[in-house]
Amino acid sequence: MLKIVPKKNRTEPKFIDMDSGAPEMTTMTGKQTYFILAEGPRLSDAVFTSQWLLAAIEADRLLQKHFCEKPEFRASIFRLECPYRIAFAMSAMAFVGMWQAGKGSFSLDLLDPEWAEIFCVMARLGFFKQTGQRCQMIVPETVAIDRIKDELLRLIATQDSKYRLHPEELLTNMPRQQAIDWKRKLKRMNWQKRVADRHALLAE
Repeated sequence: MLKIVPKKNRTEPKFIDMDSGAPEMTTMTGKQTYFILAEGPRLSDAVFTSQWLLAAIEADRLLQKHFCEKPEFRASIFRLECPYRIAFAMSAMAFVGMWQAGKGSFSLDLLDPEWAEIFCVMARLGFFKQTGQRCQMIVPETVAIDRIKDELLRLIATQDSKYRLHPEELLTNMPRQQAIDWKRKLKRMNWQKRVADRHALLAE
């Protein structure tokens, strides 16, 4: 199994070998855990990957345009850019890397602020769809600035008295061990069966 070791500026994730069975992107706190298990299409699906990344690029374009036109909005969500700036395309590239490295799926710790917060916004924008206990990477039907603004404000509203954000409140999640079990189950599954199962879930 592979793990992504994040960098402060969310540039290129660094992959290291991790055969211990622990899921990717984990913060071992000993407290209650909140994980998601995300699954993508077949690894060779270049059409999906290009469309997914283009949607993220469009989200960045719309948000930056709005920041220029309404600088007061950027000020209102200042906490979301501390310490990482909002970058949909860069984050989408990282999630693609996790999906590829995980051989079709990846788990994410929702208490890890580097990736959980942007994942939460992207999931609610339609880049991921909840299907039972796990979620699926999908190309959003539309990317609109009003929706982007709404989801950024929704996330900032989870801020507590210690200025911590709580994306786990906005997403269906599972304990760490359950994410490990799902990851192992999917890893043992034949890829054609996994993709067929994904299609069935998305068709429901």
